Parts: sequence; C-alpha cells; structure tokens
Amino acid sequence: MLDENNQPVYENDKQVFDFIPHETAGVVADNDWTNLYIKNNGLHVVGENYTNDPVTHDGIGISLVAYDTAVGDGTQNSSLMPKDDAQLDGDTSNSKLFNAYYAAQQQQEIKLTLTNLDSFADSAPCDVYVYLGGDQQNTDTYNYLFDVCGHQVGGDTPDQHYYLNDWTGSHFDGDYRRVKRETAPTAAELLSQVAPDMSLVGNYVVFRCVSSSTCEVRIRNLFTDTNQWPLNLPVITAVQVVAGVGLARVITARGVLLCWVRMEAELIADCVVIPASAWNFHPQGAFCSEACSAEVETQAAALRRLNLLALALDPSPVSYTHLTPPTSYPM
Repeated sequence: MLDENNQPVYENDKQVFDFIPHETAGVVADNDWTNLYIKNNGLHVVGENYTNDPVTHDGIGISLVAYDTAVGDGTQNSSLMPKDDAQLDGDTSNSKLFNAYYAAQQQQEIKLTLTNLDSFADSAPCDVYVYLGGDQQNTDTYNYLFDVCGHQVGGDTPDQHYYLNDWTGSHFDGDYRRVKRETAPTAAELLSQVAPDMSLVGNYVVFRCVSSSTCEVRIRNLFTDTNQWPLNLPVITAVQVVAGVGLARVITARGVLLCWVRMEAELIADCVVIPASAWNFHPQGAFCSEACSAEVETQAAALRRLNLLALALDPSPVSYTHLTPPTSYPM
C-alpha cells in the first residue's frame, strides 16, 4: 500500500502490502511477484532501500512512464497516479493483485518497457501478460476505447493491438477475462451496441511468443464520437512474463509423472509425458534394481517375487513377468 506521495505505508512498524510477494496469483499461477512504486520518475521495489538503479526482476528490466500523446517523447512521468480499486470483494491473492494500480490522465499514454527478455527462459520466446483492472468510477461506458499495443523492438514482428471497452470498468470481480478484440471498432459500432461486445470485455491481455530482447506495451485512449477525451483513465495493474514452456510434476500412486509442454499461439506445439512406469522399469530403476538383489532362489520363487514387485510398482495394468533362463540357472 502506498500513500499520496507514493511512499510505503507502515502500521505498527510493519509495512502494509496490497499484495504480498510470494502469494500465488495470476492467469498463469505464480508466486514470484514484486511490489513496485514510482518515485522521482522511476520504479522502485517496495521494501528495499531506495536507489536510483533501474528495477530488474529475474534479470528483466522494467520501466513505466506516461506522457501526453501530443508530445510523444515518452519522458513525462509526473501524471501516473496510484489508485485503489474499491469495487473488489474478498481477500484472495488474485483479488489483491488488482487492489492497487497506476492510472494516467485521459489524454496520456502509458508505456511499459521490458528489457533483457532474451535472458529469460534460456532465450526461448515468452508470453507477456498485462493486467488492466481499474475502478473506472467516472466512465463513459460504451463510447470509449482503450488501445493496448505490444511492440517488439528491433525485429520485424508486427505490432499486436487489443481493444478494450468494458462497461463494468475492467475491474477484477473474481474471474480473469482476456481481451480478445484485435481490430478497432468504429465509433458507430460502439454507439450502436445494445449489449457489450464480449470480445472487448476483460481485465488482461497477453502478447504471445515475444522473441525480441525489448518489448514495449502502450496503453491509450482512442477518440470516439466526441471532440473531448473520454472520462476513462488508461490504467495498468501488473505485468507477468511467462516462459512459452511449462513443466508439471505430479506424485501418483505409481510414482512421479512428468509432463512438458511448449505453447505457440495458444496451441500446444510440443508435449512430452514421462509416466511413472518409465522410471520404475528403467534399467536403472526400482524394478531392475530389486530384481537383481535377491540371493539364489528357485525359478518359481523368483517368478512370484517379481510378479509381486511389478504389481507393487504398477498396480493399474495387468502385470506379467516372464523369466528367460540364462545358459546356466542355479537350482
């Protein structure tokens, strides 16, 4: 929690957090979050000694500015305002992620810059999630439009645009909703809506397969049918960088199950599953190790022991053990 001067708030000598680092939250559940605040036109980590050093997290550089779109130099930062979302209910980590956010003036553009992305996840392409929940108490409902643009610096990847027009203010009400609209509706389309266009509704966007070292995300208001700026304020709540690959480890009745997945354009591009039986019956696994550890025994005793061992390691399928006599079998 920050005060009106963007300073951390303390109660009983303990710092008060809107969101506690290491709580699990996000569309991609993660507990590697960091609270940031703005002071002297720069981002700083809440709870750490104040420095002028650029903020980095997991090697990724982060900067946040706001500037008048008429100026466009990306240096004016005095108008970013810390705000709280009073509409939220509950005390879950996901709702607390949206409790505090930064807002710019109506005529301003927010620019989030992420650098050194190629140092993340062994230079594999990553996905950038940008959370946009805000308490738009003074809203123009259907006649405003946010343009959220993702730009990969130094490459030939086309810019990605998403367009947000959420009548409820894009705040978090317990559900993550992704903004999916990639083409800007006209003012006439917005004004003719009888009900919200659900492709324009949401509280986060995701830019897939970011492969450049630097990625810029710009959030701004678009003009609609009037000659005045909409009442709605461009906002940003949080950002999450996710590797395009994932690994899950599950303890099952038969042992450890591993699943590795690589995503591209929201589709599974590669998938590898290593079942527990691959570990259990590997030449260096539990079955072979135990099978070779017994002292001299009869063939019938060995067959019974190995059948029970196979059943203990892998109870779901029917297990059959066959003994192949060596050139000489001890009796």
